[in-house]
Amino acid sequence: MIGGMDYLYELASYVITTANAMDYAKIVKEKAVLRNILKACQQISGDVYQTQDTQSILETIEKRIFDLTQVNLSDSLKHIKDVLNTRAEEYMDMVDNPEKHEALKVKTHYTELDGLLGGLRPGDLCIIAARPSMGKTAFALNILMKSAIK
Repeated sequence: MIGGMDYLYELASYVITTANAMDYAKIVKEKAVLRNILKACQQISGDVYQTQDTQSILETIEKRIFDLTQVNLSDSLKHIKDVLNTRAEEYMDMVDNPEKHEALKVKTHYTELDGLLGGLRPGDLCIIAARPSMGKTAFALNILMKSAIK
């Protein structure tokens, strides 16, 4: 065997386990905050060159910085059981109060798709996936236009 047992033990020590998931999630979240800071700095830099009055620009900058400070850097992750229980309660509320949730939905105006999805709901992420050059962008823009017009 090439490398021997010692090499296999060494490889096993590099395996990523779920024991460190909290640390990895924290790193990802911190990097996202840093990207948001960079984005805000770029937007602030662009704001300075706008032809608005200085007070308006200062208010915009202040709001951007305030929004950055409102990011919650908690070390807590939600257990999948809790997420699923919350989602189940939301679905039960949808069954009990359909008219309340119907008003929040945005129809795609594609009958079969609306039948499957029940419309697009705030907070949900819908991914349109297909091979390249299959019309994903045109489809998404079509949904957007139809929804905006209606």
